[in-house]
Amino acid sequence: MFWNGSCSQGTTLDCNDNIACTTDSCDPVLRCLHTQDNTKCNDNLFCNGAETCASSGCLPGAPPSIDDGVACTTDSCDELMT
Repeated sequence: MFWNGSCSQGTTLDCNDNIACTTDSCDPVLRCLHTQDNTKCNDNLFCNGAETCASSGCLPGAPPSIDDGVACTTDSCDELMT
């Protein structure tokens, strides 16, 4: 709820920022808060890295290093083998 600059009884303040990876809430002093939660971006796939939450939504992660240091091998990441 929002009333005279703070959350309290009165007209409902819509704090939804429409970003799936944030938790939206109303604070009596700070008004709308949008807390980023990286766990909401996790797709549970190792090979595409750890996703993170940003002000624009989920961002892809950096893929893990899979180079085994052997020039004559083809290196790849297999979700079924991780």
